[in-house]
Amino acid sequence: MVPTQPDQPPTTTLWRPTGPKELDLVRELDWRGWPPRLPEQPWVPAEELDEFNAHIVGRIELVHEFR
Repeated sequence: MVPTQPDQPPTTTLWRPTGPKELDLVRELDWRGWPPRLPEQPWVPAEELDEFNAHIVGRIELVHEFR
């Protein structure tokens, strides 16, 4: 859990690997949401993605890059 101000609900930091093509799509969304997943990627179901993205606080942050 990430500390928050007393009047804000708690937040959770999520970590996940992202390939270069998907990272480009996140960049196109101004680092504020995840693009739809490919069928072989089990993560947030497509029908829940808009709601998931609506709850992102701030911008998505690139923490590490491996080439």
